[in-house]
Amino acid sequence: EQRSPGFQTNVKIYNKIIDDTALHYKATVIDLDTWIHKNGGHDELTCDGMHINERGHAFVSESLLKLVETT
Repeated sequence: EQRSPGFQTNVKIYNKIIDDTALHYKATVIDLDTWIHKNGGHDELTCDGMHINERGHAFVSESLLKLVETT
């Protein structure tokens, strides 16, 4: 937020649009932003405060595998 004022507000707005669109099309969303906040925050799970690091990529991979296995 210090490097990009308003960033978190924009993330919330974008995520709402994504969630609404996914609901409309009955699509599944992997909520990476919530996961980051619940599992150590941006300092631990991103390489630069914005882009996910190896642990973040592992989460996305595991989430996608679970979705594929259940559909």
